[in-house]
Amino acid sequence: MERRAAAFARLFEAVHEGVYIGTIGPDSTTTIAANPHLKLIFGYASEAPETATSVRSTRDRFVDPQARVALLERLDHRRLGQRLPAAPAPRRRQSGLGRS
Repeated sequence: MERRAAAFARLFEAVHEGVYIGTIGPDSTTTIAANPHLKLIFGYASEAPETATSVRSTRDRFVDPQARVALLERLDHRRLGQRLPAAPAPRRRQSGLGRS
């Protein structure tokens, strides 16, 4: 493996953020790689193979279906090299704690 590829592989495995490499589309998704931290976020063992941790349906991962639609639109525009206006701030869930 060349040096750059080896350095990227070490970074991918070591970073403490969830990293996903694959495709996300309106009707299907394909997981190429998920780093150990992302696997833990989704409740899998960090050493689980990508086939077990596949982001099978991104629909299941979004609380707000419109947020998924907005993400797909942003990704599509980026693929086409178009600029989009800034995304609106995400809505916060109301916990009801500490309110009188």
